[in-house]
This record gives sequence, structure tokens and C-alpha cells, in this order.
Amino acid sequence: VERFNVGVKLDYKLSDESNLWFNTFRNERTVDSTTKNTRVQISSQNVLPVDASGDPFNPTAIGVLAGFETFGVTRFRNAFTGLDDDFVVNDSVVWLLQAGGRHRWNDYRLDWSVSRSEDETINRRADLQVSGRNATHATIDRTGNPLRPHILYTGGDTPLAQSLANIAGARQSFNVAENTDEIVTVRGDLERDLRTAIPLRLTTGFKYREQRRTNNPVTNIAYQWNTAGVGGDFSAFADKPINPFGLYPDETLSVSSAAALADALSGSTNWTFNADEATRNAINNDGAIKESIAAGYLMVKAQIKAFSLTGGVRYERTEVE
Repeated sequence: VERFNVGVKLDYKLSDESNLWFNTFRNERTVDSTTKNTRVQISSQNVLPVDASGDPFNPTAIGVLAGFETFGVTRFRNAFTGLDDDFVVNDSVVWLLQAGGRHRWNDYRLDWSVSRSEDETINRRADLQVSGRNATHATIDRTGNPLRPHILYTGGDTPLAQSLANIAGARQSFNVAENTDEIVTVRGDLERDLRTAIPLRLTTGFKYREQRRTNNPVTNIAYQWNTAGVGGDFSAFADKPINPFGLYPDETLSVSSAAALADALSGSTNWTFNADEATRNAINNDGAIKESIAAGYLMVKAQIKAFSLTGGVRYERTEVE
């Protein structure tokens, strides 16, 4: 994460009863994040849990979920294994302008302010998902810590965590979106003290807030691995080994979305452009919304010797387009 902030505040005193203020602030931020996952998954056609001897059994007959044994140990035959790499770069610039004033005359006090902020964000995301063969036998042990299961591969096809020499398929996407978030706020509060037999303080005010969010897709591309279903060597796109939280006996392989994307953009025959997925990504990243909130209130406070009594009413209306 990289941040750069700069701000200026100015106060101007008109008189002993009145002053104005101005504030501006700019924030620039860049956030890079990488998420790498190792998956062991099954489908309805591949739910074949086995007992300690390696023989399949019917989990429904003993009242547990399909695919799960009791005591926190799960054993599967013919499981899918997969590796994911999700790389995101988020560049954000926030510009804030505020102005207001505080004024007093006789028994009246007025406090008001206006502000406008704009957040411009450029989001770049490269996502890669690689699938292995569906003949890997695996044991997942949650008896030690349910949040940090221990995974062992016990036979069948070599899992992707140990070799990328023969994958079943892969898909990747690269999306760039420019998003804006604009907020305008106007508020005011007026207060008056009434010198009556029972001292009263009347306060009334309003607030209006309007927010506009716009998502504009700039680039949306998606590719499918050409040899999906018939195998392929993905070793050229291997990344540094990982061993998150010490979950595995040995370090596991990972894949690089940057290397795979560079290969696809170079015109490599390893990849085919996936127009359907690219279109879906563009639609999902496109849109605009406007929210307006208007509110007003009236409050009365009475002071009776050592006691104070406060009551009021407030109205709010929200519109979304």
C-alpha cells in the first residue's frame, strides 16, 4: 500500500460573533494485492468418500453430509484440484472541499457547512484459475484446527499443488474499470434560547446528501486454455512455492496470472479469446447509481431547576435512481 496525503485549512474571523472556515484535502493511494489459492473440490458425480480402509461408504446412511466423515476427517477419491491467482491493483484519488461558518447574534446561533468529495478509482484485475484432473485422492483433516485444515494427497493423479505438467484446463480474465464516487453535502443548524419562565432552547436544522457512483468498464478480456479437456503442460506459468500457515507437508506450487496474461496477449496459440466471458465481465462492471437523502429536525430542550427535558421530531426521505 502506498499513500500520499496533503491538506490545507483556512479560518477567517469576521467578528467576535462570526467566523468562516475552508478545508481541502487530497489523498492518493495505490493498493496491490495477490490472492493465491489451492483447491480440493468435488462435484455430484465425484462424491466418493471412503473409510479408513479406502472403501467407499454411503454418508447419508450415517447421517452426515455427502462427502464428509465424522470426527473432522474427510477422505475423497477422484477429487478435482485447482490453483488460483488473483492479482488486483487499485489506484485511488480522493479530493475533498469543505466550507462552513459559525455565526451568533442576540439569542440565535447558526452553524452551516457545504462539502464536495470525489473519489476516482482505476481498478485493474488479473484472475487465473487452473483445474487439474478429477482423479486425485485426498484427505482433509480438521481435527486439529477447523480453520486451518491439514491436507494430504493419498494417490491417484498428481495434484496441481505438486505438478503442473498435465492440467485439465485453465481460464483467465483481465479487467480494467474506472469508477467515480461523488458526494455533495449541505447542512445547517439554527439554535435559539428563549428567555421564558421555563428556559427553552429551540434547535432546528436540515441536511441534504447526494451521492453518485459510476462504474465504467475500460478493458475486459478473457481467455480459455486451448487444450482444456485433453491435457497440457502449464509449467511455464508456475510461480514461487507457497505454504500458507504450514497447512501442507511440503511447499505447494502456485501459478502466475501475470505470466499467463502476457502469454495470451503475445498471440500465443495456448489461448483462445472467450468473447462470452469478456462480455459478461463488461456488463457486470458497468452501471451508475444516484442516492439522495434529505432530512430535517426540530428539537426542544427545557431546563427545570436541576432537571432537563429534551424532545424532538425528525423527518428523512431517501431516493435511489
